[in-house]
Amino acid sequence: MNEHRLGATLSCVELFAGAGGLSLGIHKAGFDHLALIEWDKVSTKTLRRNGKRHLLVDESAVIECDVNHVDLAVYEGKTDLLAGGPPCKPFSMAGKRLGQNDPRDMFPAFIKGVADVMPRAFLIENVRGLLRPAFQDYFDYTIKRLTFPLFAKREAETWQEHLLRLRKLERAEFDASETYVVSSQLVDAADYGLPQRRYRVFISGFRSDLGLSPDHLLPTHSKEALFREQWITGEYWDRYQISADQYLGPAPSNGYRTRDGEDSLRAWRTVRDATSDLPTPVQRGVMEQFPNHVQVPGARIYPPCHTGSYYDSPAKALKAG
Repeated sequence: MNEHRLGATLSCVELFAGAGGLSLGIHKAGFDHLALIEWDKVSTKTLRRNGKRHLLVDESAVIECDVNHVDLAVYEGKTDLLAGGPPCKPFSMAGKRLGQNDPRDMFPAFIKGVADVMPRAFLIENVRGLLRPAFQDYFDYTIKRLTFPLFAKREAETWQEHLLRLRKLERAEFDASETYVVSSQLVDAADYGLPQRRYRVFISGFRSDLGLSPDHLLPTHSKEALFREQWITGEYWDRYQISADQYLGPAPSNGYRTRDGEDSLRAWRTVRDATSDLPTPVQRGVMEQFPNHVQVPGARIYPPCHTGSYYDSPAKALKAG
């Protein structure tokens, strides 16, 4: 990320670490965690139990605390990446959608963390509800604050008043080491080879003095390519040596069009793709090669108005409840 660190391990401080889902991806991308900060006791227990094996971090790196009560300034000058997924409940379609008026809104805490640490880069993950029209101004405010993290809100100033001042700022008013080049993107996991429709917003930024800009992720898989395999070439059915009459999915779209570059994309992966080679689940005991592959008797069948995931489409996202 800068010349003196080329070839060296990159460092990360992660806020709102949860049970380590984002942490795993960050570690696989080449980062070592200096700290994993999370206040939920069950999640920190999970991090401590699995962190040494999967993240190569000692238990001491797991800090069980409200992020507002952590002195993040101790990581200034040591941190390549500040990452985290602030609680999604204020913006989730499944919640009350109070946004910035919800006391659980932790975007201000993350932004303060950026100002305290001034990392070389940051990464935020959140739900797509963040992009709803009702939150448009607050999303803009968040982007502006991340761009100028040292331009603090005045005492008793509302976020709307602060936004008006932020919109008047010019980068030339700051040193390059005090601002960030910020980008945001909505992605669907199915477009990147996961057998599940799961939307997420990513906000990323590089400190301006690095001369870098965040790249947008380009899809590797598509719905159109899956349609082509299932209903034009038939190779999907040939792969499983079955007939298209055994299709289990939503009604195929009649509006199929090949877009520019579509031929280079692979087909969305379906539930059948992900599970067809699994053995029959056990009812008792443990399969060493397939942990948790257990059939639980007594599950209720979905009512007609609510369907589970289709076998020949990517799975639906599991809803928290």
